[in-house]
Amino acid sequence: LDVRYLSPLLLAYEDRMKEKDELHATLEEEMKTFRIRVQEVVKENEGLHQQLNKSSPVTSEEWQIYPPLVSSSEKGRPPSDDSRTGQNKTQQDKAKALI
Repeated sequence: LDVRYLSPLLLAYEDRMKEKDELHATLEEEMKTFRIRVQEVVKENEGLHQQLNKSSPVTSEEWQIYPPLVSSSEKGRPPSDDSRTGQNKTQQDKAKALI
């Protein structure tokens, strides 16, 4: 084998590997930062969840009584009183009775 022909290829290979190593190090650092931020958000979320449970726990039955503020069919339309129908109206009446 002629070393003259391999030398430029080896140099290009080394340069490419150096670029990949730098990219890998950068991505590793970004992942560490991201991991720390995710842990902070999870901690905050758990604290808010505990705070919510202490201040006003809501049972699953209560969640089912209250209708969603905007149903998927009502998106984009202004709310109106005559848009309440059937089960939705019954749920709202039950919710008012609890208050």
